[in-house]
Amino acid sequence: MNYLEELKKWFEEKFLIHNDKKSEKNLFKQWEIYYVNFWVNIWSEFNYTRPAIIFEKSKLSFWRKNVIVIPITSFKKDKKYNWFDYFLKKSELNNLKENSIVKILHVRDVSKSRVKTKIWQLSSQELSEIIEIFQKIYK
Repeated sequence: MNYLEELKKWFEEKFLIHNDKKSEKNLFKQWEIYYVNFWVNIWSEFNYTRPAIIFEKSKLSFWRKNVIVIPITSFKKDKKYNWFDYFLKKSELNNLKENSIVKILHVRDVSKSRVKTKIWQLSSQELSEIIEIFQKIYK
């Protein structure tokens, strides 16, 4: 599929997402993992539908049409990762399709309409390790 076809498909999907007013009222719990539709972006921005961690506290997201998320991408053996990328191992408990990387530096604000299906919630161990990395970056 060429870029123009992908762009056309995204505009059609964006129209449906934009008119989905019920999703604005969704309340997401912090540290749950959902599929998020990042779709078409540029350069190294995240694209397409992928897992993401809900980073925003539920009380805050109730009043907003957006929610803050941390994207997750597939782990690639031949790629170098930084200390601020967190490794998540695939398991039956977390429903990941493959080993993955939490891209903590790529935290972003997205429309609630982009947030789709819940996958799982982080374990307390994973949660504390991600928070520790996040604090090293942003404190």
